[in-house]
Amino acid sequence: MRTGLILRPARTDEGPALTEMAYASKRSWGYPEETLDEWNGPLTVLEKHILEEAYFVAEEERDGQRVPVGFFSLMPVERPDTLDLDHFWVLPEAQGRGVGRWMFEQAVREAKKAGARRLTITAEPKAEGFYLKMGAVRTGGKETIAGNEKHVLPLLEYLLDKDRE
Repeated sequence: MRTGLILRPARTDEGPALTEMAYASKRSWGYPEETLDEWNGPLTVLEKHILEEAYFVAEEERDGQRVPVGFFSLMPVERPDTLDLDHFWVLPEAQGRGVGRWMFEQAVREAKKAGARRLTITAEPKAEGFYLKMGAVRTGGKETIAGNEKHVLPLLEYLLDKDRE
């Protein structure tokens, strides 16, 4: 486990900060601003979302202070044994340092604590490799349009039983 990182539940007043974190992470993939504007709804975190889903913030210890470096949410879906990894964002300055791996491990731990047996993930296409590396399996794709271009969002599944503690 990475040292210096902690996970805590998101506070209901953190919606704007989490939204900015999502945009910063998405922006790091090189999307133009007009395309990012099209994702206003899906990237926006509201107080009601934090109340309805399980949101977690990853913080890093820096100079004696805790600084948010990413967040994720686990959302119930129709299948009672399944949670959706609805948001999973790591700030650009924290990418490539093991923060994402640590956060994914924490998401798995939290999903297990909630009684889930699988995670579903609708991934950013450029992040699919990360999820595959973590052990997820592609189950399909979902077509979407962004910036007048068609994209296929990878649909993935991660079985929690394979590493149940």
